[in-house]
Amino acid sequence: MKQLTQADLIKAPKRINSAAIDENGDAWGYSAYKQDLKHNHKRWSDDTLNCDFWFIGEGFDTTDWQNSAIDRESAK
Repeated sequence: MKQLTQADLIKAPKRINSAAIDENGDAWGYSAYKQDLKHNHKRWSDDTLNCDFWFIGEGFDTTDWQNSAIDRESAK
């Protein structure tokens, strides 16, 4: 199964700062940073529920989805 990596964020809009996998294996990008994301029993969001999101894709490994959040690395 696919793992979430920085490569999955290459085509994401500039407003997307992090990404995570939900319990269904769907990957989403978020305008919030990893430290501001929280998950419930199914998916991720930020505390205020005001962050933008962007669909990355499906079919990702859900084995440890609760710890799947990553921050987007800056271009060097």
